[in-house]
Amino acid sequence: MCASPFYISHLFAEERRTTFLRHLTGLRLRHARRLLTTTALPVDVIAARTGYPSAKALRGVFRRHVGCSPTEYRRAGLRP
Repeated sequence: MCASPFYISHLFAEERRTTFLRHLTGLRLRHARRLLTTTALPVDVIAARTGYPSAKALRGVFRRHVGCSPTEYRRAGLRP
């Protein structure tokens, strides 16, 4: 039996109470915050390790969801 992508997405949303994309973004940002606070890796390397195509893409998503840039987050010494 094959399930359609729509059906799988519906099941995911029903089970997790969020969309797959929001869940994935949350996982990526959690990992990025962890790397920012526990390593000295440059933001472009962190972007690549968390699935973003560029540091610019990570910065945009990070600022929208966290409220500051990755560099500001690192400087502030915030914890994940």
